[in-house]
Amino acid sequence: FVTTLMINVATPCLVFATLLRLRFAVAELTLVVTASLACLVLTTAVAFAVLRASGLPLRVYLPALIFPNSGNMGMPLCLFAFGDKGLGLAVVFFAVLAVAQFTLGPAIAAGRLDLRQMARTPLIHAVALALLMQALDIDLPRWAANTTTLLGDCAVPIMLLSLGVALARLRVAGLGRALAISALR
Repeated sequence: FVTTLMINVATPCLVFATLLRLRFAVAELTLVVTASLACLVLTTAVAFAVLRASGLPLRVYLPALIFPNSGNMGMPLCLFAFGDKGLGLAVVFFAVLAVAQFTLGPAIAAGRLDLRQMARTPLIHAVALALLMQALDIDLPRWAANTTTLLGDCAVPIMLLSLGVALARLRVAGLGRALAISALR
């Protein structure tokens, strides 16, 4: 339940509300988007080469290697270390990688792109709507802005809870391979 609430409600609201209230310079946002894409391309190239050389299946390991845990770990860390501005930039970084993760990740794992799955992903809608509203300079009504902000504000604590639950349930099989892949990651 916690993970479902985080993925379908809290995180899309956090991204949406933050992207709407961002007041960064275009150059600053461009730098973060470029850095996000560069991280994705670089990790994909390295992971692809290592997996090919080791004979491990791409479908199984590539998504785990190329998509960082920039939500559960990155956003709380940026908030606590750098305040609201750090969280804002972390949300931009997260949004770029999350859109890729929710589009390319399942496509890599399944071996095909599922447009219906993408259409059912709330985070993609949140990013698209926020960018459209920013481009058209549309202000969200105060009640809607307050609601999405409030729901988004619970994302960081829920992410930390979700991370704790995932770590508590973690069972390691094949310790050597798991350590090697973790070190690569």
